[in-house]
Amino acid sequence: DAAAGAILSWGRNISARGDEINRLNQVLRDAKDLDAYVSRLDAITKETGLENPIIRKAIGQTYFAQGKFELATAQLQKAVEVQPNDVETHRMLIDAYDKMGLHDRATAQLLESAKVTGHSVDLYKDLGKRWTELKQPANAERAYTNLAEMMPQESESHEALAHVRHEQSRWAEEALQWRHVIRIRSREPVGYLGLAQSLISAGELKEAREVVEKIIATDWPARFENERNKARELLTQIENRSK
Repeated sequence: DAAAGAILSWGRNISARGDEINRLNQVLRDAKDLDAYVSRLDAITKETGLENPIIRKAIGQTYFAQGKFELATAQLQKAVEVQPNDVETHRMLIDAYDKMGLHDRATAQLLESAKVTGHSVDLYKDLGKRWTELKQPANAERAYTNLAEMMPQESESHEALAHVRHEQSRWAEEALQWRHVIRIRSREPVGYLGLAQSLISAGELKEAREVVEKIIATDWPARFENERNKARELLTQIENRSK
């Protein structure tokens, strides 16, 4: 209780707050009567109606580290109910469900986490992969399209969707996403390289050559010399396929 109270007293002081969180976690790891403390905490919560997400999260972390995943999920679920925007707690809860083999529950929790965070490319990619593994292609496709829809002006989302389309061998749709990357980051060669590769995969060698030659001819900053070399390699691929 004292360790948890110290966390609250530091408020927005991130460094000091972090030290106190580490202290709380250590106290819980060393506790010989953790189950009894949880029972006491449940009784206090029932009596006061006040939940403590900081302690619930820390207890969940402790149980998780001990391999007691069912006990961990009970505590982590209470924590996210009070602090639904805590991404770290969501992720640990998802991992705990996975450890228990409850992949449907993990996917449902991941979807909830994605809704809460709103702008996490990695979460939607993971969600799409999970739906695919669960043989629910419609849900997987919706997760993937959300990548670009939720951040239409961010190159990161279009690039992520381009990689998904590449894995699906959907070259035209991959090329479209790389064109969006170019639109947003026209002064970097990354989008052009991706577009060229997708055009080569689609057999559109003439346009691919034009894109590659543009990359080679453009006076990019010195840090992009590696990308220029990759463009030269792509040009060799195009020439070999054109013979």
